[in-house]
Amino acid sequence: MRLVAAVLFLVASVAQIATAQQTPAPEPVGTGVITGRVVNSNSGTPIKSVTVVLISENFRGGSAPPRRVTAEDGSFSFDKLAGGQYQLWATRTEGGGFRGAERVITRVSLTDGQRVSDLLIKLAPSAVISGRVVDEEGQPMQQVQVQAMRWMMNAGRAVLITVANASTNDLGEYRLFNLAAGRYYVKAQAMRVGGFLGGEDALTNRYGGEYYPGSKSVQNASAIVVAGGDEARADFQLSQEAVTKVRGRVVGVPSTTGTVTIFLMGADTGGESAMVAKDGKFEINNVLPGTYRLVVFGISGSDTRPEQSREPANRTLAQQTVIVPENGITDLEIHASASGAAKGSITGQIRPEQPGTDMSRLIVSLQPADPAIDSPMMMFGQDFQQPKTDGSFTLDAPGPGTYYVTINSRGRGFEDWYTKSITFNGRDVTNDPIQLDDSSRGTLQLVVSAKGATIEGTVTGSDDKPLPDIKVTTIPAAGKGRPELFQETTTDQAGRFKIRGVAPGDYKIVALTEDDADAFADPSFTKTLASRGTSVRAEAAGRHTVTLKVTTDTTPQ
Repeated sequence: MRLVAAVLFLVASVAQIATAQQTPAPEPVGTGVITGRVVNSNSGTPIKSVTVVLISENFRGGSAPPRRVTAEDGSFSFDKLAGGQYQLWATRTEGGGFRGAERVITRVSLTDGQRVSDLLIKLAPSAVISGRVVDEEGQPMQQVQVQAMRWMMNAGRAVLITVANASTNDLGEYRLFNLAAGRYYVKAQAMRVGGFLGGEDALTNRYGGEYYPGSKSVQNASAIVVAGGDEARADFQLSQEAVTKVRGRVVGVPSTTGTVTIFLMGADTGGESAMVAKDGKFEINNVLPGTYRLVVFGISGSDTRPEQSREPANRTLAQQTVIVPENGITDLEIHASASGAAKGSITGQIRPEQPGTDMSRLIVSLQPADPAIDSPMMMFGQDFQQPKTDGSFTLDAPGPGTYYVTINSRGRGFEDWYTKSITFNGRDVTNDPIQLDDSSRGTLQLVVSAKGATIEGTVTGSDDKPLPDIKVTTIPAAGKGRPELFQETTTDQAGRFKIRGVAPGDYKIVALTEDDADAFADPSFTKTLASRGTSVRAEAAGRHTVTLKVTTDTTPQ
């Protein structure tokens, strides 16, 4: 079972460690030792003053985990360690003749009393992408937002993540810095007064955005590839585009709702919004044609009813996907019925196959099955709920659409668990999404089991030497399925990996490399990756071993 919440917590914790003094947590008690050096990946020279943080698999937050600062020769050492799985986070942020703040994460497996010596962490100098943004006449454009984005795979979904952003100055210049080596898609998006907050006068044309080099969609854009220390350039010339309007009416808004706002959020076209009038009518100006996620959000007004009968103070009233043509939309009707997002519209129960397990350490949610909606910008209004100890929960119905039911854990102890079955209103939806409409109400029944399979093995190069820090993922043989079936880990210092809590079924096990990043832009990328993976039929409580090889041209076999 995936530990999404725990991973996000670790990221936040380590970010704080790098910038503030904290009281160290008691270090693990044992006889194991990890020593190593941090070097420049380009020159091989040692790097001093690098912060190295050691995070144990048993780390639960609270105090800061142990850390060291590298010496003149780049060396560091951790001792008195218990056996287990560790992550080393290395970050260099200033001075010392080394530019940049790239963070490197290295996984280390340690047995009781083992000494891991001469661990080599290669930290690359950061890269830079800079350029200039001008209009149709070649005049500089200021306050244009420029983003550097990378494709990442998350639970079988390709997600375009923004890793750096900057605004152009009065000369139209921008600079994206502290970039790790890799492939980036760069986008320039003109900003306007009012913008996403609404309230603009209606226009006929406005500046939009584009991906380098001049594409309106990321699928047609070209990646900029940078190595450590590189400086690349990406210039833009933006043109005004015809805009349109979206008019309509929201019906069924609860009488206790005060302010109602309607948002249009597009992955490629940015966002627009407008206030909804008391009669439910709305008009959104200056909309670029494209695909949007529409969300109606309400803030409660005066509600004098007893507390147990009141609606939530702030809540999503409706969501749906909208395709806006060039001539706009004049008669869009949106139903914000009480079941559209009211608390308790979907009730559920998680039942452990092994009785007596506290289910309150899990998180249940509905994840859009449409990849076009499954992005940080388009996920506004999604509900995540922590079940009670007995496994009971309620979810806000997120509006019309198709969704997968997902379960994640909030901490350790569920590594071997998986979701065995899911029913919605008595129908088996274990491997299928559920369909919700404006009147959706229902009951979810989920059974979870601690008898997940374990898939482990080694990743080697063409010379048969083990490869550390290689991502390994499970892909259902069909190349699709519920998010839980896609799991990912990273090889340790000896090229070993272990994935636990795998649901029984047929999989392809794939080693991912930097060259796979571009493949994520293809909607069928999981099938492409699966076609070259190693087949495994996972059995309940089974242990399965595979060997993966990455050739010298970085293409896994």
